[in-house]
Amino acid sequence: MQGLAEAYAAIVKRGDIVFLSGELGSGKTTFIKAVASAFNLDPRAVRSPTFTLINRYEAKEIVLFHLDCYRIDAETLANIGYFDLPTEEAIVFIEWPENVLSAFRKVDWLFLFQIPEDTMTVRDLRVYRHHQTN
Repeated sequence: MQGLAEAYAAIVKRGDIVFLSGELGSGKTTFIKAVASAFNLDPRAVRSPTFTLINRYEAKEIVLFHLDCYRIDAETLANIGYFDLPTEEAIVFIEWPENVLSAFRKVDWLFLFQIPEDTMTVRDLRVYRHHQTN
């Protein structure tokens, strides 16, 4: 996964909103740890924000916001101050985006993590990118 994360870190940019969708244990937080490592952050500092809801990771040249929306809806997202964050200067990773879709007018990336039925060690991953045209 580290190779994928390094390739992704080279193309993702400030202001991007990244949705990470998949069942529990499918690799969402593991992927964010790998991306953080690609940005020279200590991946051990990356924790699922299950109870904090929003984690901030700051490197020399980039800020990553990491949200867990498993237990919240769009209204709660607004109430916890998400829209006050300087997201245009950061990369925002949102786990469980299905619960807060109505709060977003745009999404730049969608990662769909799946665990095939016949294994617990392999993951299927589909990546979609929204290309905006003028």
